[in-house]
Amino acid sequence: MKTITLLILTLTILTLISCKQEITLVGKSGRSLEILVDKPLKLENLDYVHLNGQYNRLFPKASNRILALVEVTVINRTSTVVPIKIDENASLLGDSRGETIEPLNPFKNEQLIILNEPIKDIYSPLLWGDIELARNTQVSGWMIFDVPRGLRLNSFTWDEVDYIITGLIE
Repeated sequence: MKTITLLILTLTILTLISCKQEITLVGKSGRSLEILVDKPLKLENLDYVHLNGQYNRLFPKASNRILALVEVTVINRTSTVVPIKIDENASLLGDSRGETIEPLNPFKNEQLIILNEPIKDIYSPLLWGDIELARNTQVSGWMIFDVPRGLRLNSFTWDEVDYIITGLIE
């Protein structure tokens, strides 16, 4: 009897804990692609490892700005192969006033410094460049945006192959 009571109590606690987890992932489909985006993370700067193994730190343009990182997953469920070019024109972050912000190229930026010491790289991979996405495959990674501090982001627009607008949970 004690074992059953303990089991029920444990299951109840686990259920309550799992119900309190915040859902932040938003997805939407276009004709060829499906886009999933997670809640933007805001950072003062970003440390990452370049594909060549170099340690980099990226800063916003000015002290009144911050970096917004959005984890994006692009899924091809229908086409044989979809060529995708992820660059400054591939997506936009938007706010409720209609302001939109293009992503930063993390590999070619004047706010970039090279670090000599190893770093903890938790925001990999960074989505940038040309990708060929075969049917029933996906690519996931982080896109970086330089946004004004305090800007309340509420939309992510994907404009490469398909035009897809998703809301953001912030």
